[in-house]
Formats: sequence, C-alpha cells, structure tokens
Amino acid sequence: MPATPNRQQANPQRLIYLVAALLALQPLTTDLYLPGLAALQDELHSRGEQVRYSLTSLLLTFGLSQLLWGKLALKVPRAAILYLGLGLHAVAAIGGSLATDIDWLIITRAVQGAGLGAVIIAARAMMHGYHPANSTDQLARSLGLVALVATLTIPLGALLVTAAGWRAAVLAPALLSAGVLLWLVNGKPEAGLHSAPERPVALAKILRQPVFYRYTLLNSLTYATLVGLLSNAPLIFISHQHVSPVWFGLVMCVMVMGFAAGTRLCRWLLQSKSLRQTLLVASALNLVAAVLLASLVLFSWLTLITFLLPGLLFMLAHGINHSCAQSQVLKPFDGHSLQVSAFNGSLMMLATFAISSALPGITDAGTQLLACLAGLMMTTAVASLWAARSSR
Repeated sequence: MPATPNRQQANPQRLIYLVAALLALQPLTTDLYLPGLAALQDELHSRGEQVRYSLTSLLLTFGLSQLLWGKLALKVPRAAILYLGLGLHAVAAIGGSLATDIDWLIITRAVQGAGLGAVIIAARAMMHGYHPANSTDQLARSLGLVALVATLTIPLGALLVTAAGWRAAVLAPALLSAGVLLWLVNGKPEAGLHSAPERPVALAKILRQPVFYRYTLLNSLTYATLVGLLSNAPLIFISHQHVSPVWFGLVMCVMVMGFAAGTRLCRWLLQSKSLRQTLLVASALNLVAAVLLASLVLFSWLTLITFLLPGLLFMLAHGINHSCAQSQVLKPFDGHSLQVSAFNGSLMMLATFAISSALPGITDAGTQLLACLAGLMMTTAVASLWAARSSR
C-alpha cells in the first residue's frame, strides 16, 4: 500500500496561488463593482445611502462572522469551513447579480460577506499552518499577488461595467470562488487546513491589553475612512460630475497604488526609525490630506483629478497605519493570531458600518459628505498620534 502523504508537505507553488486566490476574493468582492454603483443606483431606483449599504452590510457580516468561524476553526476541520465559505460566497454573488431591488442586493451581499469571512479565516489558517522555516518567501509572494489584484480591481471593474453592466461585476467574484472550490474538491488537502488548532484565548485576556484598544481604534478609523472614500467617490464623480467609469477606474487605480506604496514606506521607515516616528509620519500625511480635501470642498475646486492628491496622501497614510496596527495588535498574543485577528476584524468592521451609516447622503454634489470625510482623516491623524505617544 502506498504511503499516506504528509498533509503538511504541500506543494509550495500550489500554496502560493491558492492562498493568493483566497485572499484576492476580498478586494474583488468589495471593489470590483464600485465603478458600477452609479448605474446600480439608477437601475434599482435607490438612494446613495442605500447603495452604500450594499458594501457596508457585506463588511459588517464579513467582520462579525469571523468570530463564529474563528470559534468553529477550533472544533471542526478548517477545510469544511473553507468549502462552506466558498459555496456561500458564490451562491450569494449569483443572487446579487439577479437583484431586482436594492433590499435584495443588500441581503445577498450580507450573506456573501459571511462566506467571505469563512474564506479569509481558512486562508489565515493555511498561512499559519505552513512550515515557518519554508513559509516566509512563499507567503510574501502570495501577498504580493494579492496587492497586484487589489491595485487592478477597480479599473478592471470599470471595464467590466462598461462592457457588461454592474451585474457582471457583482457576479464575477463567484467565478473565482466556484473555481477554487472545484480545485480543492478535486485536488489534495492543503497545509494549514488540517493543522493543529490554536490554543483558545480568553476574551478577557485580549481586553486587558491597552495596545489592543489603541491599534484597533486606529485600524478602525483608517479603514472606515477608506470605505467612505471608495463607496462614495463613484456616486460623486460618475453620477454628479458625469465622469466615465473607465476614466474613474484609472484614476482610482493610481490612488490605490498609494496603499501599496504606503506599506513599503512603512517597512522602510521601520528599518531606520522607531515605531513612534513612523506613526508620526502617517499622522502628518493624514492631516495634510484632510486640509487639502477640505480646501477642495471650501473653494469648489473638486474634480476627479484634484481629488487624486488628497486621496493619494491618505492612501500612503493608510498603508502605514494599517501595517503598524495589524502587527501591533497581534504582538502581545503570540500563538493566538487567528483568534485575535478575528476579534480585531470584527470590531473594525462594526466601527466601519457604524461610521458609514452616520455619514450624510450625497446632496449638493457631495460637499457635506466630503467635509465629513476630511474630518475623519483628521480624527485618524489624532489616533495615530495617540498610538505614537504610547510607542517607542
């Protein structure tokens, strides 16, 4: 009888592409349909606030479901969680593409968010279940592929919306989730999906750590600002200023590149500067971005091109803040990264949903909304200062 293969000895190349495909589902699901929001609003006869819920409801269930999936990952095979998540994601995407009213779209997107939460939890399990001695380069390549996908998602979505409509952009991520599901069902199990679960960590232990509060707050504010910008920009520039979806997608692609540049800038700064100094740079970038955005609103200089400069500065700051917050939140909890990540993600998405729900609708060409977003940038800058004050 042939020897049973060791499940942890996975094909590294296969692991790279599989983890990349799973993690890439997040930007594809959230960003691909953004250039179609204006067309979606017109076809479903909905208000801007309702259209915004089609994204924030997904983010809310994506975050909160991670608490459930994280608990289940301690008790049931992670492969089962992954298969269920991929199935939910694909079915909900199909349902959303067939929506005849905005309420149906919001519900299907919420279900899709729950499926996406399972997928991301399983992907993290695979990353942590792989041999540490061999994993660094391979997983870095996976994250590099995801960053490339995230950068290209909005312009690809613009082309898809222009060619086939917003429904095609909502449906497209289902092709990836269904394809990965078929690949896994017909292939061999992957490392991490069957590895030993983490030791459970008490919620009280997490809540006793001041560092968790500081960096969860910072992560929540910077992510809420990002969602506010990306979910409202299509309605402001495509609906009100009549910018073409393709031109919008290209400009947003340049802006999103700022996030990748920000993560690289963060790594470069941390090599020669302290964490405190790195966070001060992020705070300064956010303050400048806020002042520029407020000036565009105040002096009626707002166009897609002028919006690019404060958007780029914010994305640079977001890359720094997000990178620092993600690493610092996990630092006191060695051996519990999946559970702590799930709890942090849940709080972050809950805060994002609450803040997005509190933002005003798009009236007077979005000036009041953009003024609120400038205020959010300033608040994020203060949160960076608070985190920097407590860091070395």
